[in-house]
Amino acid sequence: MADKHVVTRQVLEGRAPVAIQEFAARGLLPLPRAEFLDVWVYLTVHGGTPEVRDLARQSLEQLSTEELAELAAHASLEDRTFEYLVERYGRDSAVAARLARNPAIPDAALVRLAEQAGADVLELIVVNQVRLLQTPDLLPALRRNPNLTPVQQRRLREFEEEFVQKEVRYELKVPSREAPPPMPPPSPAVPVGPPVPPSVVSTGSSAPVPTPEAPASGLTAPMPAPSVEVAEATAETPPEVLAVEAETQGDPQRLLDRIMRMTVPERVMLALLGHREARMFLIRDPNRIVQEAVMKSPRLSESEAETYAAMRHLEPDILRILADRREFYKNRTFLYRIVTNPKTPIPVATRLMSQLSVMQLRDITRSRDVPMAVRNMAKERLAHILGLSKG
Repeated sequence: MADKHVVTRQVLEGRAPVAIQEFAARGLLPLPRAEFLDVWVYLTVHGGTPEVRDLARQSLEQLSTEELAELAAHASLEDRTFEYLVERYGRDSAVAARLARNPAIPDAALVRLAEQAGADVLELIVVNQVRLLQTPDLLPALRRNPNLTPVQQRRLREFEEEFVQKEVRYELKVPSREAPPPMPPPSPAVPVGPPVPPSVVSTGSSAPVPTPEAPASGLTAPMPAPSVEVAEATAETPPEVLAVEAETQGDPQRLLDRIMRMTVPERVMLALLGHREARMFLIRDPNRIVQEAVMKSPRLSESEAETYAAMRHLEPDILRILADRREFYKNRTFLYRIVTNPKTPIPVATRLMSQLSVMQLRDITRSRDVPMAVRNMAKERLAHILGLSKG
């Protein structure tokens, strides 16, 4: 996985914030196509929200069999991706043939493919004697497949006679060895002390050096998703974003020129994981998806949220996304600006009004820039608060 894009690694390791997962599930990040396949397969099960899981499923369903056949030839695919392709497309001759030819396909996935593929694909497996020797479960799996032709059955018998049965006969003819001499008594226990220097180890001790146990791994073992706080703290900056920041540091015009040359997925990546200066330009991007990425950025600061909450050129749906960022609700300035922005949807402004102070409510009742419905709600809220205080 080390050779994959940093964002792909974050997603597959369960470290990506939900916003990154969402845009990856929608295919809106500048990732290689084969890595998108890995990401989508992973997110259908391990996505941080039901919406992310649904988006990943939709992206997978939109892939044509021609695209899947091309992607199935990539040796960099994750084991779970091979398993997904075998289960969903193991009977599709084009996809299955690419899978059978791919030397990176794990044994378990190849065995499952051998159980269900058509005769043309079975031919590719039957003639791969190296893989047959390496994977003993392939022979019974092939024989369980009703699509195995008589010619292929004969080849398997010949293969067994030539390699498998000869090896068994050879093992039976090997004379049994004498019992090994008794083990010498164990050496006295070495007292606990400071670590032994490498020079001492190399010159005498034959005691085995303990090695750390490798973590148990399964092809489809679920990975626990971290909390949002942990994921946001561990989000890495992709190298292409770092390159933009280094190239345009301290030069707003150069940054703007660089942004204007970017594709939409590149601008989305910069909006999500770039710095404040980039987002200040990207919030004015004519593409709604880029504006959405700005509002969902895990690196959005309170001061940025205050600024964007007052922007009147933004569409209601974009302001609604910002209003859903509950981590900013302790900031009264942010709440006031969202509520008083005439583009904020009325239900959103009404919902957030309960968080405002009496002074802020009074200001809203006197403001002509606020929609009448919001002013009326502020008056009702103010009367309710003052009535309670008098009572």
